[in-house]
Amino acid sequence: MSRSAIAVANLMIDISNKKAIKDLTPMKLQKLLYYTQGWCLGVDGNEAFHEQIEAWRYGPVVQSIYDSTKEYGNGPITQLLVSQDEKAFGVGVPEVLDGDEMSELKPVLKWILEQYGSLSGIQLSNMTHAEGGPWAIIMEKYEGDPLRNTDIPIEIIKKHFQGEFAKILDG
Repeated sequence: MSRSAIAVANLMIDISNKKAIKDLTPMKLQKLLYYTQGWCLGVDGNEAFHEQIEAWRYGPVVQSIYDSTKEYGNGPITQLLVSQDEKAFGVGVPEVLDGDEMSELKPVLKWILEQYGSLSGIQLSNMTHAEGGPWAIIMEKYEGDPLRNTDIPIEIIKKHFQGEFAKILDG
């Protein structure tokens, strides 16, 4: 399935609202999506969404999510997201997953929120900067100054989270 990051983010926002998570800021959403993508790749090898995660100076970012949430600044996201393309055409309808995609991904997002939802955006950001992690590998490669739109290769994310999953299985 080819899911957009915005559709996955909208499901995350919906679940967060139902769980009364009030501090879902753009930064926190970015990091939760990073962990969603990572754990999906690490556990079953499949992407949660089709867009690339980029290595920005302050952490991993999905460009479409950045564009769709920048109006919130550091404040909580209060509505479902609309892609910039939709806004440009004056449509303004939030992108959502269909029933099968939603039922497949909803348990994963609930688990992500159970694991990481109580952490702040700053705490999550600090975690994504861990030495040897995918973002840190790219930052090291580019000596701390990656070119704009530098992707974190999906294989690096997958390998990292496969290693994290193996640690869990080994107990």
